[in-house]
Order: sequence, then structure tokens, then C-alpha cells
Amino acid sequence: MGEYMKKRIILTIIICYILTIVIYHHIPPKTKYYLALGDGLARGMTLNKMEGFSYNDYIYEYFKSKGEKIEFINEYANLGETTESLLLKLNNNYQQEETNISLTQAISKSSLITIWIGMEELSYYNDIDTNIIEEYAKRLNKIIKFIRNYNHQKIIILGTYFYKESPIVNEEIQKIAQNHSLLYVSLDEITNYPSIFFKPNSYELNYKGHELIFNLIKEKLNTTCNT
Repeated sequence: MGEYMKKRIILTIIICYILTIVIYHHIPPKTKYYLALGDGLARGMTLNKMEGFSYNDYIYEYFKSKGEKIEFINEYANLGETTESLLLKLNNNYQQEETNISLTQAISKSSLITIWIGMEELSYYNDIDTNIIEEYAKRLNKIIKFIRNYNHQKIIILGTYFYKESPIVNEEIQKIAQNHSLLYVSLDEITNYPSIFFKPNSYELNYKGHELIFNLIKEKLNTTCNT
């Protein structure tokens, strides 16, 4: 091979390398979808039943601060949502009026889903007996099975607190999490911090409470990324 051909080959390689770098840096980052499911607590419900800044909002801001392009879908976390109402929406491919994406589409597109449902639902009962817990767990399991049919990415599920029956409820949630490969975040210890609640003997969280839950979720995500 002549000296001229060698130079042409080297020059071609250099040009291809430079073009690769230029193209790579000009390709816009792929949009990731983040879906929040749950009841009023997932929307940052305040003491007056108004929407506030929730742990989901903290997660969204966290990803944005890392330079990630995120589409945040929180329209399917609603005040008063129960496992029964959410299951009905799933089975009917429900679509909120204020969004252009159906619930099933949102599930299938998302690279991260958080689900926290049950705190409001359990508050409707004066006595949370075994039957109530079993029926709640059955509906929650159906919800997760439905989601897993459309999504095999990371799903985070949160436990309950406040109720004396919470340890039993959380055992059921943990079983579901284990059976469907979810990341379970325990909230057993948060009642040790009275300043994170709007008032004593209440499960409604203020912004400090949502920030605490965000940090627990972030820790779980970072731990799984490093394993």
C-alpha cells in the first residue's frame, strides 16, 4: 500500500470519528416517561384536601436537575382514588380529560412508575378487619398484574403507616412487590417524625413528609442502580 493510500485511510478514519462525535452531541436526549399512580397523597394532598407539592414532584425535579428529559404524568393520581376505582379505570382504558394519553398508554411508555394507594382507602373504615385487608390486597395484586402486562421497567410501591393494622397491610404489599419484582419502600419509621405531619394523629403529610419520602425513594433507586 502506497504512502498516499495510507494517508487517505487515516484521514477517513479521523473524519468519521469527528462526524460520530458531532452527530452524537446533536441528537436530542430521548424523552423518558414517569408515571405517578395513587390517591391524594400521591398528589401532595394538604389538610384542606387541596393538591400540594408531593414526593412525586420532588422525584420529577430531581431527574430534571440531572439533565434528563422527562415527561411527568401525574394526572392518574387522584384525591379519593381507591384500589377499586383504579382497577375499574385500568379495565376500561380510562383517559383523563386534561391529558392526551390513556392510562394504559401511560403505563406502557413509562420507564418509572410509582404507586401509593391505600392510605385514604383505609381511612374510610372504623375497624380494618382481616376481610378488608384481604380484599384490598386482592385488588392491589390485580392492579400490579395489569401494569406488569404492559410494563417491565422499574415500579416503586410504597407501604402504609399510621394505622395499627399497617404491619399486616404492609406484609401483603411486600408479598405483591416480591411476586412482581417491584421496589418496595417501607414507611414504617416515618411516624417517628411528628414535624412531617400537618397535625397530630393525622396521616396527612406536609412538604417535609413528602421530601422525606422522596429521599427514601431516591435511596432505593440509587441502591438498585448500584447492584
